[in-house]
Amino acid sequence: MGDTGALAFGATLAVIGLLTGSIVALVVMGGIFVIEVTSSAIQMFGWKFLGRPILPLAPFHNAFLARGWEEPKMSCGRASGNYACHLWSLAVDYLKKCAEK
Repeated sequence: MGDTGALAFGATLAVIGLLTGSIVALVVMGGIFVIEVTSSAIQMFGWKFLGRPILPLAPFHNAFLARGWEEPKMSCGRASGNYACHLWSLAVDYLKKCAEK
């Protein structure tokens, strides 16, 4: 997608989350992306403050590539993870709306 498309896509999702008031559901929905960003942030923290890496590889998907996973297998797992995060997000949003009533 590239930086330009990813930034625009992320900003659009953030605005939708702010306008609809479902920030928590949005974070849950983007669970795979949150894991990717968090793994990179942990790695940068390790290099900056400890002088060594904390994780074997970052972003997270590179660790699977290093272990010998093929791209189709990794993509299928990532898609399954995204679907699970989306279903969880819908459940969180539904429960939040039920609790408000």
